[in-house]
Formats: sequence, C-alpha cells, structure tokens
Amino acid sequence: MIMSASTSPSPAFHEAVKQLLRDLGQTLPSGWESMQMVREMNASASSPALALLEEAMTQLEARRPRQARLLRQRYWQDLSIQALMTKHHRSKSSIHRDLRAAQDALATILWEREQRARERFIREQYQRLEAPTYDRLFGVDALIAQLRELILAEDGPALILLTGMGGMGKTSVADRLSRLLIDERAFAGFGWISLRPQVSLWDNRPYFQAASQQEAVTMIFEALAIQLLGAGAIPFPFSLTELLARLQTHLHQAPHFIVIDNLETLPDIRPILTQINTLARPTRFLITSRRRPFDIPDLHVQSIPSLHREAARALLRHEGHKRNILALQIAEDEQLDRIWQQVGGNPLALRLVAGQLHVHSLPDVLAHLTQGRQMHQLFDYIYRQAWAGLDGLARRVLIAMSLLPPHGGGVAQIATITELPPASIRDALETLIQVNLVDIRVGPEGARYTIHGLTRAFLHHIAAWS
Repeated sequence: MIMSASTSPSPAFHEAVKQLLRDLGQTLPSGWESMQMVREMNASASSPALALLEEAMTQLEARRPRQARLLRQRYWQDLSIQALMTKHHRSKSSIHRDLRAAQDALATILWEREQRARERFIREQYQRLEAPTYDRLFGVDALIAQLRELILAEDGPALILLTGMGGMGKTSVADRLSRLLIDERAFAGFGWISLRPQVSLWDNRPYFQAASQQEAVTMIFEALAIQLLGAGAIPFPFSLTELLARLQTHLHQAPHFIVIDNLETLPDIRPILTQINTLARPTRFLITSRRRPFDIPDLHVQSIPSLHREAARALLRHEGHKRNILALQIAEDEQLDRIWQQVGGNPLALRLVAGQLHVHSLPDVLAHLTQGRQMHQLFDYIYRQAWAGLDGLARRVLIAMSLLPPHGGGVAQIATITELPPASIRDALETLIQVNLVDIRVGPEGARYTIHGLTRAFLHHIAAWS
C-alpha cells in the first residue's frame, strides 16, 4: 500500500509524490484512486491529481517559500538541474538536497491531508450507523468473515439477505460488518436504514412506523436519499420514480454498502427487493429480515447460526463478569450447558436468563423458564409477529414438532403425530421455514426438520397458557 496507518509517509508514498511532480499532476500515480482525498475531489475536479498538487503547493509556499519556489522552477518552469545551479549560484549536490527536502515536505502535506480525509470519512460514515447494543459478539467471526468476502468479491452477490429469528443478532452482525468495511474504506460511502418495528424491553432506540406498504417504501428511499445525497435530492413535487432515478445514478457511479435492517416490518418484502435490485451493482446491499422469501432472483440468503456450546459458554461468562453475576462466574461448564440446552443458542435469550440469575438460582430459573414477565416479553418480542401470521395448519405442524426429539425428524414422523397428509405437512413446513421457525438439514437420509430450543420453550409456554 502507498499509505498505511503509520505516523509518517511511507517510502512508496514519497515515490508517488515524486511521480506526481514528474507528470505535473496530469495522471494519478498507481494506487491513488483509492485514496480518500482523491475520492473527495473526483466529483469537483476535472483533474484531481493536478488539483491536489496545486493545493499542496499553496500550503508549501506558506510554510517553506524557498523550497516551494525551487519546486516550481524545477517542475512547472521545467528548468534543468544545471540551470538551477546557475540561477542560484549553488552546487549540484545542494540543489538536489533542497529538492529532496522540498519533495519530502510536499509529501508530508499530502499525507496529512489524506489522514484528515480518512478520519473525516470514517467519522461521517459511523454517524450514519446506529449506536451498537453490544459490547462484544460471540460465535459470529466466521460468519462476518464469510459475508465480508462475499461483499468484496467482484463477482459476489449484490443483494444479501441475512435472516434468522428475533434475538439472534442480525442487526449486531450487520453493524459489526459495516464498521469493519468503513475502517477499511472498502466503499465510497455507506448507508444504514432501520425499520425497527417496536420499542422493546432491550432496545429503546427510535422505531419505524408507516401507515401502509407504499408509505413505508417511500420513507425508506427518502431516508436513504437524504443520508447519501442530502435533503436537496428529494424532488419537488415528490416523485418516487424520480427519486429512485437519482439514487440509481449516484449508486451506479460509485459503489456503496447499504444495510436495510428489519425488512420483515413490511407486509410484503418482495416488491421493495425488486426496487433495491435496480440500485445495486456495483453498490452492495445487506438486508436483515426474520422472513426469507424463496422466489427472489439474484438474492443470496444467509442464515445466522445459533451459538454453539462453547460460544454460549463464553457469552454467559462474559455477562457474569460484566454484570457481576456471581452464579455465572463460579458456574461449571456443565451448568452453563444446561442453560444452552434449554434455550438454545439465541444470544438475547441467553442474556435474559443470565440477568435472572441476579435474584434466582440456576435450578429455579431453568425450572420456570417459560413463566415470568420477562420471558413472556421475550416470547412476545421474538414470536408474536410470526405466530400471528401462521394459519391453523402451520400452527398444528409447529406444535407437533415440539414432540420430536431435539435432533428433529422427517415428514413421516410429523405425519404420525399430526395425522395430516404429507403434502399438507410440506406446505406448512415451507411456510415455517420462511419465517425462521423451522430449520431444514439435508443429509444422506433425506430432509430432517428441527426447531430451535427457544422455539420449543415458546410452544410449551403457549400450551401452558391455552
């Protein structure tokens, strides 16, 4: 790289500045297209290299006029070293020495400008994100690395859907990934639009509310345009077609990375995914949703995994130290595993159980897991929307799955419990998979369907209340 995060310009950067002088700013040295100061000038300068050079020379003239004058004579007036020796009555070695010092000073000015541009860019892009609700993430390093590789690949998908049930950490993963890409300046700009549907017990940030699907779509693209282009980009009189055209022009000219969080808030996510697709390439979109449609072309679907045993232990111990919960600090691995086995690898549920250990013993918490106000609120937060959208057939199949062993079962086993025809069961399973209430695993024995440990607890909860 020409420039790193070091405290002074690298030798490669010094050499690039010399090349800039030799070409007198007519062309950018190799690698400079990715520099933040160049990105900032591209829109306003017909020759960004020359503009950068002139601005840096103006600063050098104010700081070191003698050195700046020597550079002007050497490169702008094209005087030879011999001519400079004669003009200034100096030796060849002293002219070379002062030219090198002038070039180094110019490189320092450009390096300082690039550092400021990078810091300003990162600060401005961070401001578009929401305040993170996590202090540390567990069990998702491989997923974040995989998503980053997909997003940065030239032939990678332009639309990625990160899906999973509520509380699995979709928003946190999207936030962490965005911050990594901002730090790398991997894109010309970043956007973040949240459609958070409600204020929950665990999140008091503003929420999204619209009277209709069309109003919601308009609000999303208006917010995105204001974020990326400013309020002046909103056409008057308003036209969604014109607004999308302006966004499309901007996002096609320079690649951006945009997150649209909680898309399941919309009644039907298919139409807006089609509209988003027209804005993509080279821009990349990451969309989080509790629902995953199967019939959207060019949509790469990535499920967020449950925390495995070791990650769940690490999370619970972290919560114990952070919140000074002695029961978690002194717990044996086997005791922590009992929590994981009962609620599954849902980070939000694990944190809730951890909080209850402030005032209750672990056996009491596990024995009364489906009871209590906080668990009722957790189930409402995670399952209310999905459960309300299920028809009687899907509910019947889901309840039957709570009677299967933890490793799940096939259609034949579900048919034995429900006494429903296999075709009806398959239809119900497709619906349940779309809303992330059922997982499918395909192996040599065929398809096996499972439910999350927390979903099993929820089904016991509603059985107790019905």
